[in-house]
Amino acid sequence: MAFFQDVGAAAADKLVGLGGASVMLTIIIYSLFSNLFSKSTAKQTDE
Repeated sequence: MAFFQDVGAAAADKLVGLGGASVMLTIIIYSLFSNLFSKSTAKQTDE
């Protein structure tokens, strides 16, 4: 049982690491898109 618990803990750590990286990527991509969107809407309102 201890072996499976160790493997499960290692897998959980890797999943958490991947999750953190994907969350960071999602935040970066979202901020980039929101910046592009706000710029495009600003151009439309200027016209």
